[in-house]
Amino acid sequence: MNVLLVAVLLAVCVLRSAKAVVTVTFDGELKTCESGKQRVGWDLSSLDILMMDNENITLDGKFAFTADYYSPLFAKVTLKRLVDKISKTWAVMAVRVIPNFCDVVNFPNEMWSGVMSQMEHRSCPFLAGHSETFDKANIGNLAKSLKISPQLLGPWKIFIEIGTKRGGVSVTECTMADLMLEDV
Repeated sequence: MNVLLVAVLLAVCVLRSAKAVVTVTFDGELKTCESGKQRVGWDLSSLDILMMDNENITLDGKFAFTADYYSPLFAKVTLKRLVDKISKTWAVMAVRVIPNFCDVVNFPNEMWSGVMSQMEHRSCPFLAGHSETFDKANIGNLAKSLKISPQLLGPWKIFIEIGTKRGGVSVTECTMADLMLEDV
């Protein structure tokens, strides 16, 4: 359940032009990407993402950075959909590249604005050991903007790739999550 927020935010970001309201279901964990890159340095183990009766999402608990993230902070979100169950073929359906997340971190109409508005620290760098605590923080109803064509329902994968420099060396990390898009 802890990856619900991350995946819903990312799905909303790249699947805006749509037709059917869906729910997003997860297997419950962030995983290492198939590329073998190191996982993104986020600890979500103490964060609960709660779906309220009014479909608003509420954050409760702690989110912590386990690695340093400096400007420029490259971000790439890739969504893949299972297109052939027999051959287990996945197709890239959407990609969003953010050359420097630090430049847009406080933009009001982005997928992350609900979360960032609840954080105390809202600018780069995000350093290892820094944590944010949420006390039943309402980040809004993200499902309203997640509408897709019924043909796109089914299994998906979200890949989150982050790039930064640490000690003058470029580092790229990747985390993925399996999800299922289902009709409401």
